[in-house]
Amino acid sequence: MSREIPLLPGKVFLLLQNDSGYFDPDRDFAGFGILENAFSDLLVRLYGKGSHEDNTLFSLLAGTLLLESRKGNVVCHLDELAGQPVPPGAREAPESYPEPSLFVSVCSRLDAGREPFPIVFDRDGKRCWLQRYREVEERIAGALVDRSAFVGFPDGDVGHVAILGEVFGDPSPENILRRSAEIVLGHKLLILSGGPGTGKTTALSRILSTCPSLLSIKPERIVLAAPTGKASARLGESIARLVEDLPDPEKRAYLARIPPPMTLHRLISRVKKDEDQNPLPLPLDLLVVDEMSMVDLSLFDRLLQVFPKEAILILSGDPDQLSSVAPGAVFGEILKGLDESPGRSGTGISGSIAILKKSHRFDGESGVGRLARWIREGGKSSLDPAFLPGVSFRQGENLSDFYREVSQDFSPYLNATDLSGAFLALAGVGVLSPLRNGPRGVVEVSKNLERILFPGTFSHRFPERLRRGHPVVVLKNSTELDLSNGDVGIVPFSHWGDPGRVYFARGGEVDQGVPLELLPPSESALALTVHKSQGSEFSRVHLLLPAGFHPFLTRELLYTAVTRARESLVVWGDFPVFREGVRNRSIRHSALGDFLWSPSSIL
Repeated sequence: MSREIPLLPGKVFLLLQNDSGYFDPDRDFAGFGILENAFSDLLVRLYGKGSHEDNTLFSLLAGTLLLESRKGNVVCHLDELAGQPVPPGAREAPESYPEPSLFVSVCSRLDAGREPFPIVFDRDGKRCWLQRYREVEERIAGALVDRSAFVGFPDGDVGHVAILGEVFGDPSPENILRRSAEIVLGHKLLILSGGPGTGKTTALSRILSTCPSLLSIKPERIVLAAPTGKASARLGESIARLVEDLPDPEKRAYLARIPPPMTLHRLISRVKKDEDQNPLPLPLDLLVVDEMSMVDLSLFDRLLQVFPKEAILILSGDPDQLSSVAPGAVFGEILKGLDESPGRSGTGISGSIAILKKSHRFDGESGVGRLARWIREGGKSSLDPAFLPGVSFRQGENLSDFYREVSQDFSPYLNATDLSGAFLALAGVGVLSPLRNGPRGVVEVSKNLERILFPGTFSHRFPERLRRGHPVVVLKNSTELDLSNGDVGIVPFSHWGDPGRVYFARGGEVDQGVPLELLPPSESALALTVHKSQGSEFSRVHLLLPAGFHPFLTRELLYTAVTRARESLVVWGDFPVFREGVRNRSIRHSALGDFLWSPSSIL
């Protein structure tokens, strides 16, 4: 269904509709489709006042930029495209891409008297953006640089040292927890990076516990947030477990008064406006954003625009995981300068960065931990998958073996006596695939598991996805129901609860449920794409690989999939296919890192 969208002079808006709002990570981007050609036609209609040849190349560039954004790229590298075949489907386009200078010349001629022009180039004319994305990247970079400036300790370096020593230990280059706390005390920005089990949540809980004594922040003015409902719930559960271990009852009581975590979309939806409809700053003094690798460029920009100037911002995440579904790779770009020049001094944005490296979840003998490190390093060293404790590669086995073993692992879920036990058992097993469609995609896998696990439980009142006993995953945010894309609920058996409702676990407790008729669009959660699994953890993970190499099989995807497993991992596929995926990098083209670390290379 199409909508009429009013066009504002000088502004071009990118509107791509699906459950995530932008693009489907499972789609094959083989060439130009309806959206690319429609977008090209729109820009030519608005700005194509030149010759037929100029308009043809301008149309090609516009469609290419949209195609790149649907792959998650913010910037288009014209020098890498030069000489490459033009994707099929582009109307009246040449067979191959010309040199970047030809695109620059065409846009220069069309740009005359038409400010602002929708496409902009870097200083060398080899990279280009849609103007809106260029503005967003510059705005985000400026805001982060401003926040990273040292503002001084709360009481002039006196009084905080004893508390830091008591809570975080003595200062040393290896004591990253203390460095994290010192950054929060002296700056308005902390960027906390680390892999699974490296202590990010421990650092956050200890920092929050010092807020009364060092920052004088009331617990009601602290907000915990994450990109998805699953990630925010997991953040709350992790901090709650750590709070229970605090020996100081006053600190436990303080942390217990911090509001439960929420999604970033829900947080931004709470923004109020003044009489002129301008957004007012959010009423908070400290914000923690977890799972930053999943935050896209536009969402982060919206957040920064309503974030109070005097508040403290803490960004936590693992840059080696999959990037956001929508365009941009914010967290990876923020850390880009450290990756390229690890010897940089602690000034500028680098002065706000703390990196945790030692994993406390995976010890030296953990097969999952060793495999994750091998993936992160690009699979450069030799690895025998037969000698990874807790990790099993089922090479050459057919799908009937897969379904038999997976269905056995779901036995604790089916045998649960109540919803609390069902949610606990559901967290014990995760079935993941990089694909959505096909015999090894999550749609087909979920259907087959339904037939095995829930025979004869079809309810004629509701769609097939809402059978009794089924776990379901929400596909669309619903502010009214306090549900977010990615939330997992259960349609209960009658001995668990009301089969006419869907129940969700919030803060470790099962809620009152949502009537089936009101549930937002959802699908089976028996099997999840790796993208959907981000923010989740399972005791045991079954990862179903394609029969052969697939372009979506990347290092970042496999790292994300493997690190969803806390204890054991079963990979259903051939190790050579897995290894080829590890060597296939998922590279997002963005310039945010350049704006942060070396703006002279762009401007």
